[in-house]
Amino acid sequence: MRSLMAVLGLLILSGCSSYASEYDAVAYYLRGGSAARSAVEQKCIERRTSEKARREIAAELNIPEKRVPTVVCGRIIKGIASGRVTREDYAALYGEDKVTPNMQSVLLGN
Repeated sequence: MRSLMAVLGLLILSGCSSYASEYDAVAYYLRGGSAARSAVEQKCIERRTSEKARREIAAELNIPEKRVPTVVCGRIIKGIASGRVTREDYAALYGEDKVTPNMQSVLLGN
């Protein structure tokens, strides 16, 4: 799932800030309502990823390749907005390039 990183650009605010404060800012924004979530999701979906990465993610998540950006972005954004994706999950993904078991569960739609 390392290639998943190419698809998961939510709204990284600053390279200097800690991942916990980034998570807090993104979560606060996403909890503002469906319009906020829609805007972030659209921005996430528009990011480009390689065909190879989409293929790998599609196989990992058992979804059609063309739906990868929509599904992945939607699941992560809903997970952050609901509190299901934690600071630790976020920091592991962006800071350590790791997918935690909880994040994997969110991505799999469980």
